[in-house]
Amino acid sequence: FIALSVTLVTGAFFVSAGQGLFFWEWSPKEVATLVSWLLSGLLLNGRAFAGWQGKRAALLTMAGFGVLIVSFISSFDTSVGTGGLR
Repeated sequence: FIALSVTLVTGAFFVSAGQGLFFWEWSPKEVATLVSWLLSGLLLNGRAFAGWQGKRAALLTMAGFGVLIVSFISSFDTSVGTGGLR
C-alpha cells in the first residue's frame, strides 16, 4: 500500500512537471487507479482496526482486483491508427 501510494504521488508529479498540465484530468484510468487505492486502504484499515475477516474481506479484495483489471485494460487504446498504448 505504501509503494502504491508513493507511485501515485510521483506519477502525478512527473506528469504535471513534464507536460505543464494539472496532474488530475479525470480520465477513466486515473479514476480506476484512485478507486483501487481507496479500496486497498479501506481493506487494510478494516482488517487492522475493525477485525474484518472472511467473506467481507474476500469480497473487498475481489472488488479491488476487478478495478485494477479495469484500470489495466483502459490503458490500451482500441482505435486502429494510434499505435496501441497511450
